[in-house]
Amino acid sequence: MTSDFQPPHTTYPHRHPASMILTVVPIVVLGLLMVTFALVAAPWPSDPSAPIADQTVSHIERLRGKQPEPLPFPAEEEQDKNAAWYGRRVFDGMIWLLVVAGYLSVLALWRYPQWLSATWVSLAWIMLGAVGVLYGALIGLYPGPILTAGGFALVLIGGGLGWTSQRAGEHATEKTKRDNIWPSDTWQNSEQNTGLEHNGTHSVA
Repeated sequence: MTSDFQPPHTTYPHRHPASMILTVVPIVVLGLLMVTFALVAAPWPSDPSAPIADQTVSHIERLRGKQPEPLPFPAEEEQDKNAAWYGRRVFDGMIWLLVVAGYLSVLALWRYPQWLSATWVSLAWIMLGAVGVLYGALIGLYPGPILTAGGFALVLIGGGLGWTSQRAGEHATEKTKRDNIWPSDTWQNSEQNTGLEHNGTHSVA
């Protein structure tokens, strides 16, 4: 006896992987705004550091190598610009590039989610955050570096949460698909059991 029962056709709504990390975008944006404020408005130590703690400069002035006025340094210390000094200026400029890259990644994720890999975006935020935290932590206990480290820490956390949620979402989707697919042998056993039940009913009758 052949059963007319057919397996249900299960459909799954299409959800692009990039949409799984959109929930952490506010965390990343908040971190980028904190870093932007730190670079634009917060005080930073000069390089080399001034002997008086309250003598600070803006990050733009630090990037240009400007010293507090009036200069309290001897002439030979003012002119001590070796390879390490220029290397620190490169890192100062790199932070601006990291912030711009962070904003561009958020904008691209919002405008063109179908073109981006959620995994790569999350990993990019993790790398940006790690480098930024290290930069801010190594400079010193000044408002600018502290806010920079805190802002990039939020970017790092957002990237980590995005990567974790994206991986967990993919795993849950695959598990749901496996649980809802009925193997062919299950249908054969179901048909055989149905036939046996019908035969048993006729025999009793």
